[in-house]
Amino acid sequence: MSNILSFDEQLGTDPPSRLDVVCTQFLGVPRAAVIGWIKAGKITVNGRPAKPALKVEANDVVHGEGLIAENRVAPLEVSTDPTILYEDDAVLVVNKPVGWTVHEVHKGQRGPFLTDWLVARDPASFSYLESRRPGIVHRLDQMTEGVMVVAKTLDALESLKDQFKERTVDKGYYAAVRGNILNEELVVDQPIMRNPKTRNRMVVLPEGKPAISHIKVVKRYHSMTLVEVIPKTGRTHQIRVHLDFIGHPVIGDPLYGNVAGSREGQRLQAYRLGFQHPVTGEAMQFSVPLSERIVK
Repeated sequence: MSNILSFDEQLGTDPPSRLDVVCTQFLGVPRAAVIGWIKAGKITVNGRPAKPALKVEANDVVHGEGLIAENRVAPLEVSTDPTILYEDDAVLVVNKPVGWTVHEVHKGQRGPFLTDWLVARDPASFSYLESRRPGIVHRLDQMTEGVMVVAKTLDALESLKDQFKERTVDKGYYAAVRGNILNEELVVDQPIMRNPKTRNRMVVLPEGKPAISHIKVVKRYHSMTLVEVIPKTGRTHQIRVHLDFIGHPVIGDPLYGNVAGSREGQRLQAYRLGFQHPVTGEAMQFSVPLSERIVK
């Protein structure tokens, strides 16, 4: 695909759709890039500057010229969409497939992005924040699959953020790790911080932030162990770092344990998520079966 994008099209719909949404779908680029172009005046509607939230009608002409898109991505394939586990007016719970990035972190990052899918699917709910991560409360790594909750209102967003901050959210993961873990259960209580020498990696160091992971053996194989991990804190890469620290890195993990990475990602799955509904206060619990990818 060419990285120099120019177009002059009637992209509007009936009923009208947001400008940033229709451009994202048409161009196959991250929504954050589209919002930047619109705000810079590089994308216009009927010859006039516009805002990302402008509703584009069927006869409106959208024009863009000389847009430079690094690492342009293909349009989202319906067959790889996240699976919706639950939805109401306040929250959406999905099972994120492996390979999907939750939101764009740096310019030129490859998708598909969960945030683009959310806005394209339901622009009315996810237009309350013109940011790179509308509704996002927590993240899973691109090559980690599993259950996520997304907020559809600002009140729900703040409530869920508070629950994660106060560590009242129940999280359960499956991981296939290298080797045979001796203990049936163990607790790893080791502080984690960003590696001073390699910024994309985290590391266990005394000056890091507190991090606690409960690990339980589910099944033993000849050279692999399936474990359940319950993180009591939410540090970046916490499970991957702690499993590497005890000498049993996640199979296929490209960053930790000096093991070869896999095109299918590390064998890590967020299979369970529980939280308090931000409106009703009801205890909500969601889970998905063990993925075939984890123990194949």
